[in-house]
Amino acid sequence: MSRPGRLDQRVTIERFTTANDGFGGQVETWATLKTVWAMVKPASGSELERFERLDAQANYVFTVRNRRDVTYTEKDRIVWQDVPYNIRMIRDPGDRAKYLEIDAQRGVAQ
Repeated sequence: MSRPGRLDQRVTIERFTTANDGFGGQVETWATLKTVWAMVKPASGSELERFERLDAQANYVFTVRNRRDVTYTEKDRIVWQDVPYNIRMIRDPGDRAKYLEIDAQRGVAQ
């Protein structure tokens, strides 16, 4: 990708974490890791019948700038337009590349 102007969608990368609940226990939550600009492209979609229920899935490719101050993993997720997308694969072209392509999926459990 050679045109940074195509990074026109705001996305948030979140990481699953635990925090103190204030009563001596722990609460599991998603915490914001970074909010970045991205190019978002639909990749594919499907419908699966599971347990007599129809589940729709949508796959997207999120292209973001390759940053040295944070490392993304497949355990993280992307939130775009208030919808969470589970990261399935990060195409890491190396430290010197300008962009990362992240394959993510909506409509499935983590």
